[in-house]
Amino acid sequence: MGVSVATTSAAAAEASPPPKKTLRSYIWDTDSHLKSPEERRLLLKLDLAILIISCAGFFMKFLDQTNLTSAYISGMREDLGMLGNEYTYAGTAYTVGYAIMQVPSTLIVQKIPPAIWLGAMEVGWGIWTFAQAGMSSPAQLYAFRFLVGLFEASFSPVVIYVIGSWYTKTELAKRTTLFQITAPLGAAFSGYLQAAVYEGLDGRNGLAGWRWLYIICGVSLPPS
Repeated sequence: MGVSVATTSAAAAEASPPPKKTLRSYIWDTDSHLKSPEERRLLLKLDLAILIISCAGFFMKFLDQTNLTSAYISGMREDLGMLGNEYTYAGTAYTVGYAIMQVPSTLIVQKIPPAIWLGAMEVGWGIWTFAQAGMSSPAQLYAFRFLVGLFEASFSPVVIYVIGSWYTKTELAKRTTLFQITAPLGAAFSGYLQAAVYEGLDGRNGLAGWRWLYIICGVSLPPS
């Protein structure tokens, strides 16, 4: 009798049609129609907790990475007396710091929780972003850009590590894509921000517009 009931239940399960695909399954997660309401709520919480902070941080990272160009053409070159290849050296200093920390950050985050590690890195990132507002020489610019690159380097690999740890294969591609999209948005927005800052804050409290740019970038860093 028990075998008969089990066989009947299995046959009924096989006969029942699979859930129909919804619009969400076509434009977002391909297996969304297979998830329970509880799974979808959990996924929404993950998106709100991980994606928003990650995308905001990546946006600010590239905003800060490209604001050197905006500051350079808005008065920093004259104020610091930059000559010849000194602008190029500043970019190189950032890249060197960024490259040095890439591999260590992926090892450290396996020992220290990502929230703590990224939080510490953003504190350093914010400090040296602020510091650029007080620069008085190209040598200070090189040092500060190196340190900014060093602290920013952890963000991308650690966030990818976190995204890969929480999402399934069917969910991963779109989340990673959204995260990567914010990079060019930050780079594109830098020029508009500098123009607005220069127009509205240049000379305010005795500070040049390009110095205000670094202050605003430091204030805008998202919490981890």
